[in-house]
Amino acid sequence: MRVDYFFEPCVKYYGLAIQRVQKVVELGVGTADGLNLTEGSSIHVNLNTRGSARADDPRATFAIPFDASRDIESKMVIIVPTKNEPVDRLISVIGGIPSSVLVILISNSSRTSGDDKYKQEVDALREHCLKAGNRPALAIHQRDPGAGEAFEAVGAPEMTDGDHRIRNGKGEGMLLGVALAAMCPERQYVGFVDSDNIIPGAIDEYVRAYALGFYMHREEPDVMVRIKWGSKPKPVRNRLEPSDGRSSRIVNKWFNRMFSLLPNASSAGNAAGLMQTGNAGEHAMTMSLALKLNWAGGYAIEPYQIMCLLFMAVASAYRPNGVNGVNGLANGRSHRHTHQPGHFSAKVVQIETTNPHIHRATDDEHIRGMILEGLGCMYHRLPSPPSAHSRAANGHNADFETQFRSEMLAFMEQNDLGRTVPPAPRVSKSLESLDLRKMHSIMLQSCRSLEVIGPCRLVPSRSQNGRA
Repeated sequence: MRVDYFFEPCVKYYGLAIQRVQKVVELGVGTADGLNLTEGSSIHVNLNTRGSARADDPRATFAIPFDASRDIESKMVIIVPTKNEPVDRLISVIGGIPSSVLVILISNSSRTSGDDKYKQEVDALREHCLKAGNRPALAIHQRDPGAGEAFEAVGAPEMTDGDHRIRNGKGEGMLLGVALAAMCPERQYVGFVDSDNIIPGAIDEYVRAYALGFYMHREEPDVMVRIKWGSKPKPVRNRLEPSDGRSSRIVNKWFNRMFSLLPNASSAGNAAGLMQTGNAGEHAMTMSLALKLNWAGGYAIEPYQIMCLLFMAVASAYRPNGVNGVNGLANGRSHRHTHQPGHFSAKVVQIETTNPHIHRATDDEHIRGMILEGLGCMYHRLPSPPSAHSRAANGHNADFETQFRSEMLAFMEQNDLGRTVPPAPRVSKSLESLDLRKMHSIMLQSCRSLEVIGPCRLVPSRSQNGRA
């Protein structure tokens, strides 16, 4: 795979760098490697020594060799959240994931005595894995009582409802998947794909784009790769009509407005259209970053990741004794990060793929909910230094927050999105702040729906937190 290459981040905010969108220009490049410039020279990218390259070359591209992609894929987990999708479509999505990748199916499908959809999914997954050469996979039902017990036992009751089970939210299911992935120590990367995609070839491209992003920035400690769909056509009267995501269009607009106002953010060139993956269901990250993040519930999950990264960046810069409790949330809880001052460094990579993304139609109320949850992440979680003194000293004052929030409320009223503030995200603690050894032990003992398929070995964390 080959993509456009940009030498500088579009926005830098303390230790966080966000790249502008890089387009896939070639799906397969064989043994080609590294950075390719106009004159045809090729070098292995070393981000510490790239100064000799031509930073103004608009035709620079970056390629990952086939073997390097396969190596990263063999260290990757892909989590597939699903809820009552047709089983054949679910299996086609999984079939699009390269075979060396560990698949984790997180199902919230209905389970009744006469129609157990989860059992149908597991049976089909087991058959697929056998046909695919005994490929490894895990599956668990999101409402498994053992999973709720495990999170409550380690001090994360925000993940559960009144029945002491994991809540019915996409974000909660994704976090459950990451907790399971943490029991696979040889897997260093974790990604996500939605289960309603009807183009399996697109899934393969997403995973290879994840691998390219990690390879391109392999010297960075923490990397997140977010996918922008090449197109999102909709079936209209037996033909495909061009379209773009209704929710993404609005959420991205407000991310970019926030970046344009954000004090202490430096940009290279015009950052007006920087964020194009605010609602990216397809995204991946280093496992170390997945353990550090706080995760929002429901459909706030993807936009909240960006807000959490911004908060972690400013907290690491301003906390003299490390980051502890700066992610105090709208629900009153204070959640711990473990970054040391000056040590936080992360990069967000955005890659636009070539395949169209076609999925089942969603109703207007669903889209409205996604928009409001995305706006709520920004409205309630604007990044700022954690003390009034540092806010004043660095010019980060209430004017930014007041202006941004007032503009958003006016937009919501003008577009029939309500006259009250958008909902605050429901946020969980970071996994690295929890006793993962205890959580994993309870899961392995109590999760009756947990299925281990093929050559997959689960190893409970050796430490009482997610850092080891």
